[in-house]
Amino acid sequence: MSYNLAELPPEERQKMAVDMAAATVAYKLRYGMSVIVGQIELEQPPELREYFRDRLAYHRKTSATLGVIMPQASLSPEAPKR
Repeated sequence: MSYNLAELPPEERQKMAVDMAAATVAYKLRYGMSVIVGQIELEQPPELREYFRDRLAYHRKTSATLGVIMPQASLSPEAPKR
């Protein structure tokens, strides 16, 4: 198995580009950056727009489980017990 992405068939490279676009949109949404999802979707090839929506849903679901912030009380060191 080769890890050279340039050796992939053009269809696979195109799917990877669409997946990367979906991941980028999910990232921007997670961090409150401005992004117009409909515009990005329209920039994708027509035959891969459903794939884009599926991957966007996947990345948004996955991002909801990442970066869970601990409550402030658990981050502070405990007071020494006497």
